[in-house]
Amino acid sequence: MMVSRRRLLAAMAGVGVAGGLAGVRGAWADISSSRSRSQTTRRWRVAIVYGRSEAGKFDKGFNQLAFSGLEAARERHDLIVREFEPVGPGEEASMILQAAADADLVITVGYGLHFAAQEAAGLSRDARFSVIDAVVDHPRFQSLVFREHEGAFLAGLLAAQTSRSGVLGFVGAVATPVIERFRAGHRAGARYALPSVAVKDAWLGTTSEAYHTPFKGLLAAERLIAQGADVVFAAAGRSGFGVYQAAADQGVLAIGVDANQNFLHPGTMLTSMVKRVDIAVALTINALVDETWSPGVRSLGLKEDGVALALDGHNRSLISDDRWEQVLKAREDLIAGRLTSPEKGEG
Repeated sequence: MMVSRRRLLAAMAGVGVAGGLAGVRGAWADISSSRSRSQTTRRWRVAIVYGRSEAGKFDKGFNQLAFSGLEAARERHDLIVREFEPVGPGEEASMILQAAADADLVITVGYGLHFAAQEAAGLSRDARFSVIDAVVDHPRFQSLVFREHEGAFLAGLLAAQTSRSGVLGFVGAVATPVIERFRAGHRAGARYALPSVAVKDAWLGTTSEAYHTPFKGLLAAERLIAQGADVVFAAAGRSGFGVYQAAADQGVLAIGVDANQNFLHPGTMLTSMVKRVDIAVALTINALVDETWSPGVRSLGLKEDGVALALDGHNRSLISDDRWEQVLKAREDLIAGRLTSPEKGEG
């Protein structure tokens, strides 16, 4: 156990260095340059509030994807940007208030931030809000959500095809609607591929801290592995790093989440179920600049390339051509409606 913990802490230290906060975190940045951009008569002010993380926007996950989408929009448009990177508990609310004070659009990254965004909207008459992973019914809110259950279906299918024990594990941070979609889709895909499969769940907590405790993820994964799980899927934010470490330590497979995390432990990362937060961020900024931004819900799934499984040089040797073809076939069937993936699961 102590060896695992030391290795985990060493790995997390490397992540922290990569994501160290540098420079000003809340100043308006004029990013005019010689780069080719669309020509507009107005320079839009865009503020983005990332999810809380010690690694800031370089968290190798959700935040980093959002930052990539912001960078793509910067390449295309002449924007004035303000970025907020909360580190400690409670910082998100005050940062959203600051962001809303003079922004045309405030983007919040991750479930839970929408509560503070609604409060900020009551104090700001002009700012619009694009909230990721939450639904808010408000004339100045655009809700950007993902059909995680579709991508998770493919992850479960591949896991069941690959498993030798017939036992899979799922580690969820908190039982929110978002994480429940991951769980339900994963279970459905696994049972579609192997009706006799056993899927065992582990939950890390009931508060947002469950997303930020890699050692809890490691312990949960070790318990599932002890019960026979040889492929473990984590939908737990940075706590997932502990799950991946446990899988690497014990020679079983793990599935990453949000970003392509295959590179973290090549050889034991079967795949990653990617949520294209970068696409969502770029789309909402493009709509703002094009003056086509509108309130309501925008849902991204397989059809929109909003979710996907990652296949690259780090995991290609783990997946046979035949298994990948079955994944692609299931993807086509889900898009066409010949297969469906539930948003809520049973035991």
